[in-house]
Amino acid sequence: APTLTTSVSVNGVLAPIFFTSANQIDVQIPFESTPGTSVPFTVTVNDTLSAAVVVKIVAFSPGIYGVIHAAGTPNPAGGAAHPGDWLTIYMTGLGAVSDPPADGAVALASPLSYVLAYQQGAVTATIGGKSATVNFAGLTPGNVGLYQVNMQVPTLTSGSYPLIVSEGGNPSNTITISVVAP
Repeated sequence: APTLTTSVSVNGVLAPIFFTSANQIDVQIPFESTPGTSVPFTVTVNDTLSAAVVVKIVAFSPGIYGVIHAAGTPNPAGGAAHPGDWLTIYMTGLGAVSDPPADGAVALASPLSYVLAYQQGAVTATIGGKSATVNFAGLTPGNVGLYQVNMQVPTLTSGSYPLIVSEGGNPSNTITISVVAP
């Protein structure tokens, strides 16, 4: 099969590519993209440039990938959480951060890149509709474009509950986690 060279441009800025297939390209929207603007996206494969598609840049659009316990096991596959346990929620789409890394570069552990909305108290989490304490929302150190939210499981009875992270009142997708009360 011939080798293909692919690039994606967002408003004239090359976007880091993380995955390509015949029907999909996953890219990181450059941090310098301005929310509220409509910008052209183009794809170049070898020497062929696509027609521009205009897309509106939004400040954030939270989406949950998965949840793990502080010990590193997934929930629910790795067992249930208990009230008071800390969970790490891996996400996308939380938007602007303090101390942003260069586009396509890994996030640093020092200084941490905090989600600006978190610093303003606008990143929240609920389990089963009950508020959970959030003590961090930012980029995951050592990863590119991967956000994490660290939250504490509130007091709940045993069961399966929907987990939602919201930013500025905009909810993420819902995932179900397992909780076992003592």
